Amino acid sequence: MLTTRSFVGNIYNIDAESLLAQRFALDERSFVEMVVWRLDEAVEGCTHDLKYRLAYVVDGACVVRYDNEAGKGDHRHVGGRELA
Repeated sequence: MLTTRSFVGNIYNIDAESLLAQRFALDERSFVEMVVWRLDEAVEGCTHDLKYRLAYVVDGACVVRYDNEAGKGDHRHVGGRELA
């Protein structure tokens, strides 16, 4: 099971090639998840053709996550804050 729940998601009308989708358990309470896709075109706000997510999760709560999304570009989430 990846960190994004089935009822949350983005729909894009562009082709994507899955490059990586892995989760590594660090201990019984925490894991790191890495997901990367190559897109036919860059996500709005990014200068590269990758869509990605790197997350560190402890006890079901995301501690830190790096990702990109249309309009926001590359950014990170630390605790409850979103930073450029």
